[in-house]
Amino acid sequence: MYQRTVLDNQLRVLTSTMDHTQSVSMVICVGAGSRYESDGLAGVSHFIEHLPFKGTENWPTAREVSEASRASVG
Repeated sequence: MYQRTVLDNQLRVLTSTMDHTQSVSMVICVGAGSRYESDGLAGVSHFIEHLPFKGTENWPTAREVSEASRASVG
């Protein structure tokens, strides 16, 4: 069962406890994408979507992106 909480800043948070696991998982969903882009920014959401998978100059592989995100949460 999920619990829905709306924070003061209108951020909606869904939580669920699973007593049989010893892990945490998080998903972030944002109201973004091509439907919100102006003509001058067309395609930028799709480009940003691929950064975690394709890498960047500082983190050239998906593994390095994953390791950096894991290191930031301990």
